[in-house]
Amino acid sequence: MAKLTNTSFTILGVLARGPWSAYELTKHIRKSALQTVWPRTESRIYLELKNLVNHNLATSRREKQGGRLRSIYRITPKGRSSLSEWLEGTEGRIRLESEPLLKILLSGANPPALDNQLQYLAAQLESDIEALHAALRLMIATNFATVGHLQYNALLLPLLVDHIEIWNDWLAKVQSEGGNALPSVEEAREVYSQQADRLRALCGT
Repeated sequence: MAKLTNTSFTILGVLARGPWSAYELTKHIRKSALQTVWPRTESRIYLELKNLVNHNLATSRREKQGGRLRSIYRITPKGRSSLSEWLEGTEGRIRLESEPLLKILLSGANPPALDNQLQYLAAQLESDIEALHAALRLMIATNFATVGHLQYNALLLPLLVDHIEIWNDWLAKVQSEGGNALPSVEEAREVYSQQADRLRALCGT
C-alpha cells in the first residue's frame, strides 16, 4: 500500500465536495485552479484514488453514470477526519518547482538546450493561459455551478493570474532579446546585486 502524499489529500479534498467517477474527477481537476497549483497526470490521479480506497479514506462502488457503469468514489468519515488534520497542518514550504527551469539552470553543460527550454516554456505557457481562460469563462457562463468553495478560489485566483503574468512578461522580454538573452558575466554579476537589493528591501533591512 502506497503512502499518502499531498496529491492524495488534494483528491480527497475534491471528494469532500461529493461523489465522483475517476473520469469526471480528472476532468474537473484539469479545468480548475488545482491544475495550476498542483498539476498531476491523469494516471497519477487514478492511482491515488485506488490508494485512498486502500487506506479506507474513500470507497468505490460501480454505479451507472451517463448510461455507463463507472466506479464512483466517495469520501469516508475516516477520510474527512484525515483531510481536516492535513488541512490544519503547517507542513510544506512556498516553492517554485519546474523541470524546464531546472534544465535552464543546468544548461551551461549544454548551451543549445537553453533555446529548447525557452521555446517549450513559451508554448506551455500559451496553452496554460488558454486553458485557464476557457475554464474561467465556463465557470462564469454556468453561474459557477461547477465551482466548489467559490470564495476560497476567489481568494487565490488573483495570485495565480499575477503569477502567469510574471511568467508571460519574463518570456516576452527574453524572446525579444533573441540570441542576446543570456547576460554577459558582468551583467550577470549586476543581476545578482540588483536582486539582493530587492530582497533586502523585502527583509526591511
